[in-house]
Amino acid sequence: MSIAHSAKEVAGWMFDQLKKDGVLREEDALWHIHTSFGEEFTYDYNGRGHLAIHPMVLSEFRRAHDGVAIWSSGEGLWYIP
Repeated sequence: MSIAHSAKEVAGWMFDQLKKDGVLREEDALWHIHTSFGEEFTYDYNGRGHLAIHPMVLSEFRRAHDGVAIWSSGEGLWYIP
């Protein structure tokens, strides 16, 4: 039996992890989301098997953190200053 999740739930998990650790690495979040919540929350962004977090999840994540989190593209992570 599979339990359906929502993008809001996934984003909530992301924000909880960020608050707990002060940092959330995109790669770690991506694999946890893909394996624990389902592949529908990730996508192949370049057609070569490179996964990314689905935009609907990222949109919900932005709503959840409401500007508290900072994205560091060079490091591939979000952090709370």
